Amino acid sequence: MECLVDPQTEKQDQLAFSNLENLTMREMASLEELCHGPPPISFLQKLKDMTIEDCRRLKVVFEMDGLLEKEEISQTPLLSNLTSLDLSSLRGLESIWKSKSTHQYHASLRSLKVVKIWSCDELKAIFPPCLAQSLLHLQKLSIYYCNGLEQIIDFPQEMGELQVRPLSNLTSLELELLPELQWIWKGPTHLVNLQSLKTMRIWKCPKLAYLFSTPLARSLEHLEVLEISYCDSLEHLIFDEAENEDQIVSNVDGYPFHWPKLRTLKIINCGRLNYVFPITLAQGLLYLESVEITDCSQLKQVFNMTKDKGGRPLQEIVLQRLQILRLKNLEKLKNFCPENFVMSLSLKEFEVRSCPQLTEFKTLLANLKDDRKLAMDGIMYHKNLIPSVDPQGLNELTFLTLRDDKELECLIDTTDQGHVSTVPLLPNLTSFGARAQPSVCLQSLKVAVISRCNKLKYLFSPSLVQSLVMLEQLKIEYCDELEHIATELEIDDNIESDGGFLHPPPLPKLTSLEIHSCPRLQYVFNVAKEKNGVDNAILPPSLERLTIVVCPRFAKFIIQQVVHKRLQLKELRCSELEQDNLCDTINWENIFQIQDGHLLLRIEILNLEGIHQLQSPIQVASLPCLKDLKVSNCNKLKSLFSSLLTRNLPQLKILNIEYCEKLEEIIEMDQTSIASSSQGHLQTISFPSLQDIRISSCSNLKSLFPISVTCSFANLKSIKITGPSKLEQVFGYQGELDIEDDQKGIVLPRLEIVDLSELSDLKSFAPTGCYFGFPYMWSFKITKSPKLTTSVIMDSKHPVPAITEVTEEPQQVQNNTTEGFTAMEEIVDNQSTCNDIIWAGWKDQIPLYMTLGETRIMLRY
Repeated sequence: MECLVDPQTEKQDQLAFSNLENLTMREMASLEELCHGPPPISFLQKLKDMTIEDCRRLKVVFEMDGLLEKEEISQTPLLSNLTSLDLSSLRGLESIWKSKSTHQYHASLRSLKVVKIWSCDELKAIFPPCLAQSLLHLQKLSIYYCNGLEQIIDFPQEMGELQVRPLSNLTSLELELLPELQWIWKGPTHLVNLQSLKTMRIWKCPKLAYLFSTPLARSLEHLEVLEISYCDSLEHLIFDEAENEDQIVSNVDGYPFHWPKLRTLKIINCGRLNYVFPITLAQGLLYLESVEITDCSQLKQVFNMTKDKGGRPLQEIVLQRLQILRLKNLEKLKNFCPENFVMSLSLKEFEVRSCPQLTEFKTLLANLKDDRKLAMDGIMYHKNLIPSVDPQGLNELTFLTLRDDKELECLIDTTDQGHVSTVPLLPNLTSFGARAQPSVCLQSLKVAVISRCNKLKYLFSPSLVQSLVMLEQLKIEYCDELEHIATELEIDDNIESDGGFLHPPPLPKLTSLEIHSCPRLQYVFNVAKEKNGVDNAILPPSLERLTIVVCPRFAKFIIQQVVHKRLQLKELRCSELEQDNLCDTINWENIFQIQDGHLLLRIEILNLEGIHQLQSPIQVASLPCLKDLKVSNCNKLKSLFSSLLTRNLPQLKILNIEYCEKLEEIIEMDQTSIASSSQGHLQTISFPSLQDIRISSCSNLKSLFPISVTCSFANLKSIKITGPSKLEQVFGYQGELDIEDDQKGIVLPRLEIVDLSELSDLKSFAPTGCYFGFPYMWSFKITKSPKLTTSVIMDSKHPVPAITEVTEEPQQVQNNTTEGFTAMEEIVDNQSTCNDIIWAGWKDQIPLYMTLGETRIMLRY
């Protein structure tokens, strides 16, 4: 179908489509035009809603000249009833309405309210001068992905004043991915009004140089949200059309104007933007709540600080409702506003990242009375970031991030002389709060992140740590000079001792503590001495997750044995800790020898990495909640579990051991223990929840588990062992004695994956005489294990799986069944022998039997 109406080839009703109100056309690949030749009388005259999608050959929607040639309709403006227009994926569309200028007053879009245009690459303009003046009731305009679009609205040079001004009802404007767009509105705009515009979003319009002319900017009485992203040519938001239109000036008309409803401003990646607001808007942003400016490499000022045209002095900047301020990656930004020109701030979130020249914002920081989120990254040339603060100045702060601050010595100065005292923080930061009166309170702080603060030695003062009653997460990383988180508390009338504990305990709600790469860290929490000389531990009683990584001088976590009863750790990760002592009662040679084991009573995740002094197995009696255990790069560790602990790991699901070069066995067992295991004395060793075993690069490993333990693997799903290793058997010890009959036939009902690779000494899966059943097996891989002889037995109804080096075609197997297992007979011609086995498949594609050394495995029942 090439057209909707063709009067030249058909006997056409003279009033065809004259009463049509809704028209939708989709996926009409041959459609070229709506009407071929002169249209019928009143054609589409009552049309209200039009949708056209994916009609690739359509070049023009409305042929205005043909419609206007009919005298019968010359007195009624065309398209005057159209309210909604939706055009999508019209790749050949060159014009929406095609009309000569002589007919400009015979067409009107006075009823048009909603326009959506998407992916019309050949379209150059949307509204020509003959129609722009009639856009009286347009409410929503959305244009996306039109690669050739250059302008949107072109107002006529001579435009009469109307009772209702064009665009005065527009509430929403969204423009996205328009790479050739140069003008949103072109021509004189002094009679145009944007008084109803609330939301304006511009994204990826790289040739757009400005947003508003001065008359349009003055009419923005209801603008609430302004978001601009990836507009590479944007230099200013506002230009003065009274000047040379080819030159965008840096200072608009000198008379103040207002955007009284603007709440949110977001500007991202506008590389040529010099400033955001003219100074004439200094007092016109009374309701501005959120400002985010990111990746604007040429931005020097947020407010243009040059004098206005009339030579009047700078005005005070009033941002009394500003709550969120984010400034990120602004290489040339020197100031947000001049010092002493910000009034009545009540910031709740303040974030500054990578603004190396930003210096003039002391007034902002001094007014952080209700701040809830404070983030600093790459702040330079500041020794004292917040020069003064009242005792309740940071009561509402809930989130704190500090990164890469080169000169900062003190975040908050509460001393009379500004002297930095005992508590430190950042590359030149030496104190979080200098100790003096009045004390700083951070009673609402919940999250603190401190990174790359190279002069930080101490984080919290005694008084400050007592105020952190809501702190839940604390992360510290790459602080080269950090020695302690909290300094030594001074015992006074405000800190009482109760049974060896500080009362009340500091950091009562801290649940997560992470410390990464702090080479001078000695203590997580330092100690204080009471008058009687008793050591006290600064103890966070709610701590659940503790991570300490690459802290080679780390010595103490908790001091007294009794404090273990107060902790309920669920996750512990330690890496690259080189000191001998973890605490007074624990050393790295016997790291978990704790009476009653209260510290790890509820531990769920335990990660030990690079603990080079760790040699002996974990000696606690029970880890009843442990689910995930990872041990890595513990080069002196010879065995992991004591036989006592293996009886009390009821919830262990994941066991991951890698790069432990001296590890010989997972369970510590001597020859007497091995003999006992063969006599059934170790039946209580059990791993009832274990699902995943992963062993990698443990070159001295000789065995995994006794054969008796395999009976407890009811939930085991995966075994992955990668060499190099001295492992000769996956299950069972080389010295195990006679295997009991009930240990010979073992079913692992949920085992699905076996992956054995680079095991140069592996000879068998289990001791001689054992046989297994893996009814749910679907993936089996054995590679580069030269001492292991493997064979696969199939029957004639099933194809050979993916096996390398097959020597014979498998044949039908004759077998006998005994107690659920099929005993193999002396069959040589019916099996395929190979070195490597790699297969995965559905149940009907797997072998009937497999032999690994002396171990027989049944795979199909």
